[in-house]
Amino acid sequence: MAAPDWVSYVSALTGVVGGVMGFIAYRRAGAMKVLDMRLELRKAEADLLTSAGSLLDLMSRAHSSRIRINTARGKLTSGETVLFEQQWNKDSEAVTELGEQLPKRDDAHEGETLAQLEHALVKVHRLAGAVGPLVQKYQASMAEDKVHVAELRAKNASLDN
Repeated sequence: MAAPDWVSYVSALTGVVGGVMGFIAYRRAGAMKVLDMRLELRKAEADLLTSAGSLLDLMSRAHSSRIRINTARGKLTSGETVLFEQQWNKDSEAVTELGEQLPKRDDAHEGETLAQLEHALVKVHRLAGAVGPLVQKYQASMAEDKVHVAELRAKNASLDN
């Protein structure tokens, strides 16, 4: 038994509409991937800029703290202080170089392809990987200085008694 002519036309039309809808869904999924990558990149950039901005302040506070502590301990001209100064100068240069590579705060990355966004995200993660250890290093330095302050206070308290 032969199918009526209208069945073949409906089948052809259904195939064409299905193909068009599949193409639209494919394009929409690609646009959503770009949007997701752009949002992830902007979040990573914001985190990096916050960490890098606080790093300069942290390094400055850690430097002045270490100088004050070593002065109070009578070790201002010791090898310990010289080594700290050398490391601090080296880290300051590294932070200056990192600062030149930081992304712009107002870059929205509009119109960039998925590959460009991926490249930018990898760069941001690489920079964050360089900032993180420096933040931890100078936080540890500040914590070490707090221990020395407590020791100096205890020593001064015992001398007062």
